[in-house]
Amino acid sequence: MILRSKFMGVLCFVAAPLFSLAHDPVEVLKGEFELGPDSLVQEGVPQGRLEGPFEFRSEIIKGTVRQYWIFVPAQYDPTVPASVLVFQDGH
Repeated sequence: MILRSKFMGVLCFVAAPLFSLAHDPVEVLKGEFELGPDSLVQEGVPQGRLEGPFEFRSEIIKGTVRQYWIFVPAQYDPTVPASVLVFQDGH
């Protein structure tokens, strides 16, 4: 379990940061294109949560700090191995 936690932490580090928590992602996207109904919160659809920001302080590149966020789907069960999707987009 500890190995999986460290592995997930490393994967989430490269996935971050997905969103700036200072902005509502829906409001940010509205300026770029028109959202369709499938892009908005819908009744009866489980809602996950965005956790963070967390900080990663590199031991390889001294003095660097990276912020990252982790999206946890509503259906996540920590007793079952999870599929992982990694984004390396930055802000």
